[in-house]
Amino acid sequence: MLLIYRLITTLLAPLAQWRLAALSRSVGDFAHSSEPSRAGRFRMLPPKPKLWFHAASVGEINMLVPLIRACQSQSPILVTTFTPTGLMQAQHQLGESVSLAYAPLDQKHRVIRWLENIQPNVLILAETELWPELCIQCQQRGISIVVVNARLSSKHFDRYQRWHTLYRPAIKALSLVACQSQANADRWQALGCPPEKLRVTGNLKAALASQRARPPKKANELIWVAGSVHPPEFRAVIEAHQHLLKSHPNAKLIIAPRHLRTLAELYRQLSESGLAYTALSPNQDPIASLNQVSIGLLETMGSLEWAYQQADWAFVGGTLTDIGGHNLYEPAHSGLPILTGPYVYQQQASFDELKDTGALIEVKSPAALSEMVTTLADDPGRRSHMGERATQVGAQNARSLEETMKVLAPWLGTSSSDNHRPESVGPN
Repeated sequence: MLLIYRLITTLLAPLAQWRLAALSRSVGDFAHSSEPSRAGRFRMLPPKPKLWFHAASVGEINMLVPLIRACQSQSPILVTTFTPTGLMQAQHQLGESVSLAYAPLDQKHRVIRWLENIQPNVLILAETELWPELCIQCQQRGISIVVVNARLSSKHFDRYQRWHTLYRPAIKALSLVACQSQANADRWQALGCPPEKLRVTGNLKAALASQRARPPKKANELIWVAGSVHPPEFRAVIEAHQHLLKSHPNAKLIIAPRHLRTLAELYRQLSESGLAYTALSPNQDPIASLNQVSIGLLETMGSLEWAYQQADWAFVGGTLTDIGGHNLYEPAHSGLPILTGPYVYQQQASFDELKDTGALIEVKSPAALSEMVTTLADDPGRRSHMGERATQVGAQNARSLEETMKVLAPWLGTSSSDNHRPESVGPN
C-alpha cells in the first residue's frame, strides 16, 4: 500500500504544487516567497528547531498559538502550515518570534530533503494531521511525533480504518496522542494506538479566547453574529436576518465568512437581498458603523473574537453544510448562546458538552435557523441563561493548555538523541 501511495503522491505532487502556488500568489508576497519550502528548499535555513509545530490551516494555527507561546522558552521553534492563509495567520499571530514555512508535500524525496535541512527534534502535529510519509521518515530519524488536541471524527476514523495498511505505520510512529476527549482516545485506540501512548487533555480551543471583559451593551442593542460561514450557508443566514427584521427592525447582523476569497459571493447575495450592509473593522465602534445599515461584514482575518464580543448570540458556520463545524469555544468564552446546524462531527466533543449543559441549540435547517434567531431575540432571559452556561463550559475547559503542557513536558528541552521518553508512554 505504501508503494501505491508513493506512486500517487509522485503523480499528483506537481498539480498540488501548482494549485498551492496560485493560492499563495493571491494571498501575498510572504506566502508566495515561502513556496519553495514545500519541496524542502530554503533561501535561508531557519535555526535548527527543537520544536516543530505543524497545523493544516487558520483554525489549527489559532488553536496552537497559546501552546506555542507557552513553549517559546524551548526555542527555537518552527511553525508550518499547508495553506497560504494559515501561514499568513501564523505570521500575524506570532511575527518573528518563530520561524515560518510550508510543510513539505507528503512525497518521499521532498520529505527527506526537508527533514535533512531542518533536522527538528520533536514534531508536534495538530488534531488529525497524520501524513504517512512524514511520520515514517520522522520515525526513521528518531524524531519524536506528538499529536496535540487530537480528534478523530467518524469520517477520519472510517478513512483510517479503510486504509489501515497505509496508516498503521504512521500511527505506530507516534510517541504520544493528547486527545480532546475520551471518545476520541477510544477511536485512536481502536485504530491501533496503544493505550499507554494516549492521554486525555481537553480541547485546546477552549484556551483561545482572551479573558477581556465584554463591552457593556445598551438595552436596545440587538446584535447577532454568523461566524465562519461558508457560501452554501450565506443565503440561510441572510434569510434568518430578514425574518428577524420583521419583528425587530433595528436588529444587526455581523457576518464573518470562513474564507476571505468568498467575500465576492457574499457581497453578491447581500446585494440581491436588498439589505443595507457595510464592511466592518475591529478598530471601529460596531454600533456607530452599523447605524445606517443592517449587516456588517468582517473582511479581515483574526477578527471573529472581536465580533463575538459585540453580540447577543452566535451562529457557528460550517454546520448547515457538510463541513463539520468550527470552534465552538470562542463564542462560549464570550458568554454567548450558540446555534449550530447538524453537521458538527469535527467539533463533536465541544458540541455535546455545550448542548448537554444548555448553552447550545442545534437547528436542523435554514428555516429552523430563522425561527430560532427570532425566538432568542424575543427571550432575553433564555439568552442570559444560555450565556451563563456557555461561560461555565468555557471556564472548565480552559485548563486544557495546562494539561497539554504537562504531557508534553518529557519532550520539552530534550533532544531526540537523548532518547528521553516517559516510561508510561514508551519509545517509538
